[in-house]
Amino acid sequence: FVMSYTYYFSDRFDNYKPASRKTIVNLFGTKCPGLEKFLETEKVNYHRFSDMQKVFDYIVTHIK
Repeated sequence: FVMSYTYYFSDRFDNYKPASRKTIVNLFGTKCPGLEKFLETEKVNYHRFSDMQKVFDYIVTHIK
């Protein structure tokens, strides 16, 4: 057995989708300038808490 975590992002209609580059860009790409470049330059593991916290912090500080 292997223990793993799956993180999710949701929209305002409570539609939950697993955290991935595609999901994050679709949900926040137009509202958060530079998000795609951030995800390209940072190596993000979408199953690691510290990496997801880094992405969340970026979105919160750069969202319009």
